Amino acid sequence: GVPPRKPEDFQAMYDWISELGLIDEFDQAEVLLLGANGPRISLADIQFDEMVATKFAAGRDAVTFVASRIGAYEFFSGGQQRGFQVGIIYSPEEMLEDEHFKARGFPVQVEHPELGRSFTYPGAPYKLPASPWSIRRRAPQLGEDNAEVLGELGLDAAAVNKLRSDGTI
Repeated sequence: GVPPRKPEDFQAMYDWISELGLIDEFDQAEVLLLGANGPRISLADIQFDEMVATKFAAGRDAVTFVASRIGAYEFFSGGQQRGFQVGIIYSPEEMLEDEHFKARGFPVQVEHPELGRSFTYPGAPYKLPASPWSIRRRAPQLGEDNAEVLGELGLDAAAVNKLRSDGTI
């Protein structure tokens, strides 16, 4: 997540830690309140103003503190609700089980006829209504599309068969 820089973000972070019942465990809680009652932090001032650097560090540490004490999804949704720029780093398996991704139709079943079953694949990472895309089929197996591709290059069936018998393809 991105550390707070605005007073209202410092206050929201302080409040979140308090709501979690962890304020006594976070040793920089008072610095968060200083951030909540001061001006917006400019990143350009961090190297020149020790108090700005201290507030920024406390905000950064607060993000890490909260993230280390709650689950990834709870951190993500709680941060989003509070207007923080946060995200989840999922394992592939976790991502495919996320309710948000499921609702968007991200996990898709792709049939593998040669195996007699389907597998769950990641689908479109974004939705573009004017130019939608989807997975039409599994990836081709090695050499599966050779005849079609070589045909588009102008080789007829006899030429493709010759390449195959020569061991070229």
